[in-house]
Amino acid sequence: AIRQAGDSIYVIGNTSKGAMNGVYDLLEDNFEILWTRADEQKGLIYDKLEEASIQKCDYREKSPFEIRGILFGEERTNALLVARNKGNTLYTSVPDLGLNSFECGHSIMSLLLSSPIYDPEETEYWETDAEGNCLGQAGSLQVNPWSDKAAEVIAATIIARMQADPSERHIFIGIEDHPHGRVVPEDTLPFEYAPGQFVYPEDRNYDSTLHISMINKIARLVKAAIPDGRIGAFAYSYVIAPPACEIEDNVRICYAASGEDFTTSILDPSIRDRVRDTACIYHCEDLPTWLERANSVVFWHYYTCNSYGTEFGWPIWYRMQEDFQGYQRMGVEGLATDGSIPDLDMRNSWLDYNGAKGMLSNYWDMNVLLCWLYEKLLWNPNEDIPALIEYFCDRVYKEASPYMQEYYRLMEQGFRGGASTYGRQLGISVRSAEYYKSFVKKQDIGHALLDTLDLAIQAASGPIKDSIQYMRDCVYAALSAYKSF
Repeated sequence: AIRQAGDSIYVIGNTSKGAMNGVYDLLEDNFEILWTRADEQKGLIYDKLEEASIQKCDYREKSPFEIRGILFGEERTNALLVARNKGNTLYTSVPDLGLNSFECGHSIMSLLLSSPIYDPEETEYWETDAEGNCLGQAGSLQVNPWSDKAAEVIAATIIARMQADPSERHIFIGIEDHPHGRVVPEDTLPFEYAPGQFVYPEDRNYDSTLHISMINKIARLVKAAIPDGRIGAFAYSYVIAPPACEIEDNVRICYAASGEDFTTSILDPSIRDRVRDTACIYHCEDLPTWLERANSVVFWHYYTCNSYGTEFGWPIWYRMQEDFQGYQRMGVEGLATDGSIPDLDMRNSWLDYNGAKGMLSNYWDMNVLLCWLYEKLLWNPNEDIPALIEYFCDRVYKEASPYMQEYYRLMEQGFRGGASTYGRQLGISVRSAEYYKSFVKKQDIGHALLDTLDLAIQAASGPIKDSIQYMRDCVYAALSAYKSF
């Protein structure tokens, strides 16, 4: 909240981070200071003023989301960018900026192995081969979810940590980031998750019911020892289907939308009219069930985790807004987006792995508007997106604003047109050649994109001119692969 009393301006927050949010909001609303990139030579936007006056000061705001995660912030300057745009969550905490850690990760093995009661001779913790022979730690992909001993050992780790540190009251138990192996003969048999109630190996929610049943055992042990202790668990990968069992009330579920399709909202069932890929068509029915079963749900998205994001802009702002508005109606606690992309002139393993061109900073050249809109919509899902884009372009691109507004309009138009006929999942690993073919060339906007970027380059000045030139070079390189476009 911002209040004026006489000649004094008061910035008020329920927490220190809330007060910081108010300061940044006051600066933006009154002096049009924007933080759009961690590289302040390119991303700190302001005009030098002879004098300044505060016109907007008696107002208050609150995001519907308690957790506002922007997970590309581990590098210090990116963490500052997150804080200045009223985000409050990163991969790891940065206390002096009021940024908490997003408490999830692939941790189940480490929690087992670090337990004070871990027995290195115990075979029950682990998976087996097809004949039922124990594979031990070295041969196991996941912890054996049938094992009561494994649940007790993991609970002991959590209890010990919470007893040692009274401030630690939420610990996440995440499956490892790969498929599970075998546990023979158990995985060939029905599983009784409640008296007289079974799931069967062929059921889609067999694995998730097993996993959540194990999580429930741990949760009960933790609650008995630490009444205010909470644990977390994934809805992700092979355990993303809602379980048949109930979920203990001290469990927070992190729904990690692996395989999500970006052409429609994750809550929109119309995707099934066009796509058959099982990685993405169940989200729209799985999510409401998880929200009914779990006392607490947060979301891990992949909006900024585009493998070829250094080569094309990802115009998915309306998709994000539909998601956020749906989550607001459902009372979701919060969400985060993946993507480790510090704004630096360096390459990174994911660029090398995928063969993408450019540097990490080039991701920001191509997607700076997307990242800024994500932050704005996370604070207020009901923002007027066209007005935000106009404001962003006016402030960031200045004289080139009309042309950059047209560039973003064309990119979104092409995306929307291509999405209506794209017959398969469009995910984060789509290659730039495929993207330009389906969403630019086939939508007949290639020449218009190049023309408007040429005009933008002519009108621009300062460091932003180089960013626009990089965008134009990417579009031209992709379209040059075709004899005509």
